[in-house]
Parts: sequence; C-alpha cells; structure tokens
Amino acid sequence: MHPGLSTYRHLRQTATVLVFAAFLLIPIADNVFHFAPNYALNEKRALCKPPRLAWSAGALRRLPRDFEKYYNDAFGGRNFLTFWYNDIKYRWLRESPTTQVLRGREGWLYYGPDELVTYQRTAPYAPDHLRLLAHYFKEVDTWLQQRHTRFVVLVIPNKSTVYPEHMPRNLRRADLPSRTDQLVDALRREGLTVVDMRPVFAQARATIPLYYRLDSHWTPIASHIAYRAVLASLQTGSTPAPGALPPWSLSDTPLIPGDLATLMGLDAVLKEPSMVVDWQPSPAVRCSYNEGMAFGNKMVLETDQPDRPVGVLLHDSFAMTGARLDPLAVHFRKLATTWTTHLDPDYVQQQDPDVLIFEFVERILSRDDCFGSLAGIIGRLHHVKAAVNGFRRVGTNVLEPDSVIGSVRRATASTPPGWLLFGGYEDLAPGSYEAVFRLRARPAGTEAIARVDVSAEHGARILAERTLDVSSGLESGVWEDVRLPFTVPATGATQAECRVEFRGGGELDVDYVTWGQP
Repeated sequence: MHPGLSTYRHLRQTATVLVFAAFLLIPIADNVFHFAPNYALNEKRALCKPPRLAWSAGALRRLPRDFEKYYNDAFGGRNFLTFWYNDIKYRWLRESPTTQVLRGREGWLYYGPDELVTYQRTAPYAPDHLRLLAHYFKEVDTWLQQRHTRFVVLVIPNKSTVYPEHMPRNLRRADLPSRTDQLVDALRREGLTVVDMRPVFAQARATIPLYYRLDSHWTPIASHIAYRAVLASLQTGSTPAPGALPPWSLSDTPLIPGDLATLMGLDAVLKEPSMVVDWQPSPAVRCSYNEGMAFGNKMVLETDQPDRPVGVLLHDSFAMTGARLDPLAVHFRKLATTWTTHLDPDYVQQQDPDVLIFEFVERILSRDDCFGSLAGIIGRLHHVKAAVNGFRRVGTNVLEPDSVIGSVRRATASTPPGWLLFGGYEDLAPGSYEAVFRLRARPAGTEAIARVDVSAEHGARILAERTLDVSSGLESGVWEDVRLPFTVPATGATQAECRVEFRGGGELDVDYVTWGQP
C-alpha cells in the first residue's frame, strides 16, 4: 500500500473519532460554559427535575432511570439542537416535526390528530352513541327550562372546515356525514337552540380573515361574528341587539407566533400579522373575578346594567381571554365563564343564569368522552347515582338512551352470578330512609333474577334486602322503581351502600339508584 494512502486513511479515521468525541463532549461543555444559543421551547409539559439522592434500595434502583429522564431534558445545547432539528425538518424536508401539527399548503398549519378525524370523516358516530349525546343535551335543556334558563349550543368550525383548500393534497375525505353534522341535526330534532357557525363563516371568509395561518384559533373579529349570532338567537327585550361589526385591520407590529408554530418549537422564526379590532365596549366591562389562564379557569365579567340578563358561558380555548369575551359580556349584567366542556350543575345553580351558552369547537367531537361522564352528569341533574358509575364484579356498561341516565349496567343470560352493582359508601345518621333501584328485568323462568339490598360496614350489616323474581311482581321488559325502606339505628350506619346481586334466571338492566329520607 502506498505510504501516503495509509497516512491519509489514518488521518481520516482520527478526524472521525475526534469529531464524534466532540459531539459527545459539546453537551457536557455547554452545561459548564453555556456557549450555545438558548432557544425557548414551549413543549406543553413540565421538564424533568434532577433526581433526589436518597440512601434506600428503591431510590438507588430508580436513580439511573430518573437521571436519564432528567438528562434528556437538560443536556447542554438541547434547545439549540432541537430548534435546528425542527427548522430543518420543516423548511428543508417540508414536514412537521411533531404529530400535533399538520403542515398544510402555502404556509398554513393545522392542529393534528383531532382535526384530522373530523376533516376526513373517518369515524361517524354510531347510532347509539349519537342518541346518548342527544339525550344528554336534552336532559340539560329540560333541567335548565325548569329553572327558566335559556340554553344555547354554539358550535365553532375547525380551521380546516373553513379553509380546506390549504390542507395537504394527499388527504382524502370519506363520503360520510361528519360528527358535527350528526350532532347538530340530532340536537335540532330535539328542539334545542343550536348556533352552527359553519355556514356563517363560509360566507364571511371571502372578505374577513377568520383564522390565523399559524394558529389553531380564530381571529378576534371571528369571535365578534360568533357572539353576534348568539345574541341574535337570544333576541328579547332585555338583551340588546348585537350591532354592527367593528372596524378591524391587520398589523405587522407586532408580528405574532401562533400556538401551532409554538408547538413545533419554531415560534422564534414563524410569525404573522396580528389582527387589531377598533372596538371599545359600551357600557364598560370589568373583570370582578379571575382564577388565571388554565383549563377550568373561572372568570366573572360585569357591567353596570341591572336590567340586563345574567349569563353563564362554558367554553374551550376559543374564548379564553377577557378581550375576546367582552363583545359578549357587554350584553349582560353578569357573565360567569368557565373554561370547560363538562357541565357542573352545582356551578350553574350557584350562578342562577337567565342564559347558558355552551361553546365548543368541532374538533373536540373526535374524542368520545369530550363532554365528560354523561351518565354522571345526568345522574347529578336527577339527584341519583348512575349505575354505570358504581363498582361491579360482573356485567357490562351498555349505551341505552331509553333509560333516564342514557347508559345502564347490564347482565345477560351468559353473565355469571355476582355483584352487578355496589358502592356509595356514605355515613348515614339515625332515621328512616328509602332506597330506590330503577331497573328492568326479563325473567327467563321462576328462578330469582337478583337480590337488592342496603348494607353498612362493607356488607357486614344488612339494613334491608329484597329478592326479585316473577312472584315479586316484576313485569318483563318494563322499567320499574324497586323501593326498599330501611331504618338506621341510633348508632348510625357507616360505609352504607346500595347493592344489586345478579343471580341469573334472565336478563337485568340497572339504570340508577338513589336514597334519601321519605
């Protein structure tokens, strides 16, 4: 071999080793000297903290794993390297560096998985699930009507619904109804007031920017349009007319990053003009209570207009700032808001509103549990305990819109004998009580189908019980309230619970249980 060639190979190998070693040492050196540029990354999570050293066997076993998690979040130059990785992937490879963001055409970004489900229409609601959702909203509407409260459902379209032309060309849409179509149609059939902003935005988009290019949310003028639509649906003598849209403009000072650019870690380089709305609320709106910017945040906005109604707004992040809420709040004496899509009956009763507005963006419908435990909420509206929320050893939870709750605990002919429902665990004071079990039985013969009881001390003491069979008067396939009176002695009852023991001999559905003093 030529001596020069051998020397060249040796130098090349040495250089490779030195470069590799440098890359290994750079993070350690940056931890000491901090020479790498520091880019702020908003990762929507808390970074791992240094592990605490404890002289125990368990802590020492966990130490390597905990230190590795911490070091992955804290090695030198991490933010700098992450930023350039994201930037190269976005600009050069024309891909989004995170599954949370979808890279559209012409510089448009869209929210990832949830919006894709609703855009592509790949998972319409099953009939039973749709009936359950309609049942839930109808129960809420009925409950509010009993309190003389008007109920308005405000549906905000996805960004991809209003601007589908900027979505990637390779995405295909199924020829199926969207979940939004299904839910809006179902709620309107139930007689609810639904303000669907999709057709309104489809018309307004020709002249007004309704969504930011780098953000998943609407622009301030879009919120004005939505609130005007809500107020038009509420038009009464006590609620003033919504009025005309205020002047608006786009400003290059300051340029703003959107939440989608932030999710990709590129908010330092991806910015767009902000929208300025020339509008001052009249009368003035003041914030009298604010828990802070976070999911579950509660806020109260007030005006000096005693003749105007009281409102409650349940909302998602589209209405999360006070400035965006002012156009609606100005039409109320008091507007109490909560960042949630889960109805809290106690909160609503506390506010005693004339109007309840329930706002959500359609992408949340991609999640089946987006409105929380429907059975639990309906149970609270009726002051009962939903059977599907109790404990069980046998049986399954089944959607059943024919029931009061909308879901039932079910035992069939193939279900083995055992506890179909138990729980509650409350301490009861001495006195007379009555438990009510709402159930539907389909006996297959003369055998006992179930036994219901009220027990205390985790079943050690039976306060009342009853066996259910054909001879006890059960009518097959009919919902019945099985009543069980019981007395709590002077010593009281601890850990009291209602139980349903399935014994076979047919099929059994349990809707809810409740107890109280007659």
